[in-house]
Amino acid sequence: STVYTDQAVTNGTTYFYVVSAVTVGGEGPNSAETNATPYVTPTVFTNSAAGAWNSVTWQPNPPGKPVSGPDITLVFDNAATAASTNDMGGFMFNQLRLNNRSVNLAGAPLLFAGTTPQLVSAQNYAHSIASTAYLDQVTIFDIAANTLTLSGTIDGQGGISKRGGGTLAVGGALDYSGSTLLDGGVFLALADRTLAGQIYFGAAAGSTNTSVLNLGSGSLSFSGMEARNNSVATNTVTIGAGRTLTVRGTLKVGSYSTSASSTSRVAIAGAGALSIGSGSGVLKVGDNTGSAGIVSTLDLSGLATLEMDGTEVTVGNGYSMTASGNTLILASNSTVSASYIHVGDMTVSAPMEMMKLGAGTNVIYADTIGLGTCSGGIYGGGRGDGTLQFNGSSGSLVLRGRSQAGTDFEIGTGGGAAYGYGTFNVNNHDCDLRVGVLRMGEGTHTTVNTHTFSFNRGALEIHALDIGILMHTNYVQVSEVNLGGGT
Repeated sequence: STVYTDQAVTNGTTYFYVVSAVTVGGEGPNSAETNATPYVTPTVFTNSAAGAWNSVTWQPNPPGKPVSGPDITLVFDNAATAASTNDMGGFMFNQLRLNNRSVNLAGAPLLFAGTTPQLVSAQNYAHSIASTAYLDQVTIFDIAANTLTLSGTIDGQGGISKRGGGTLAVGGALDYSGSTLLDGGVFLALADRTLAGQIYFGAAAGSTNTSVLNLGSGSLSFSGMEARNNSVATNTVTIGAGRTLTVRGTLKVGSYSTSASSTSRVAIAGAGALSIGSGSGVLKVGDNTGSAGIVSTLDLSGLATLEMDGTEVTVGNGYSMTASGNTLILASNSTVSASYIHVGDMTVSAPMEMMKLGAGTNVIYADTIGLGTCSGGIYGGGRGDGTLQFNGSSGSLVLRGRSQAGTDFEIGTGGGAAYGYGTFNVNNHDCDLRVGVLRMGEGTHTTVNTHTFSFNRGALEIHALDIGILMHTNYVQVSEVNLGGGT
């Protein structure tokens, strides 16, 4: 045979060979000696030194240098702070693991690729990456503690999944097209940036981890925002003075649908502003289609300014049970423009759903406000209870339709069996209210309900009053319009 395979070898050991020809006449002389060193190309490369990648020796050695590929793991295990530079051109890998002291990485672009790409910062040391990072898919940034700062451009078709209790600080251009998933720790904006995708609290629906979004040093704009985790702890957003969190589409809190009850909470605070939509914004709190209750809260009471220009505000709309109770608290100074506002339009009985006005100036332009089950509700024929009131003793309200005409009210109208009542109470607050039609207690409820509209300070204009029309002959509906003062 002219082929020989030596299978009794050890990787890394050099073997020497000669060959000779054997014929019927005997064996010929040996050939010149040759050698070979078998090894399997490694997929994990470790660097313990500072400097350019081509100038330091990586382990294992050989080969002493990392190779690029979608299955490669790069490990930094430096015992002292290290400045490291990628001088090997655009470099592809699956994992980047910062296992020891601080690493300040710069140089040519880095491409995260392969199955479940990720960066892991395992110790309590700060790290920074100035290189451009390309994300081929959703890439995990698992930061156990301290801060990882990305000052270079982040690009690609993938997204960011932030995990761990540490901080991910972003200062470069955020050009990636995927979503931003927050599942623990802090996501810190260092500059004003507009992102193509959505931001989620909860890397997956039902996650029990909560997160912090910090806009103290930069404004961020997302196509949408959704809190889909399940935790009694609160996701927090901090917006600094002169900064804005912009949600161009839908902001939703409490979307996790399950056969068990769930809780989702978001608090947004600071001297800055929250902006929702630009004519098409949607705000939903407690939007649940599961078979059990959900308790959702969006608390803007610590925020200076809310500006919304959209189509819909809903609180407690969905299929829910008695374990539910959803609350929206507006910012100190809030301007909300929407086609309709619905509070408590549930398809199954639930506790009171609440929308609370802020402590400063509230201006609402809405064509329809529905409190409790309303005939114009998304689900229609439900049993929800809803209220609109102030969050505390201070604050004022200006109410108009979007065309400056009156806002139509539906309080406890429509509906199905049982429950379904609403209350509107602005007593002891300065108000300027322009109401088109005030319709109350017009439904098929099979329990005794009391619906109320209460006002006693400022100016109230009502163009039509339609109350107490019950479509069920066996149960009493009480509708009260309490006018204790004002004009």
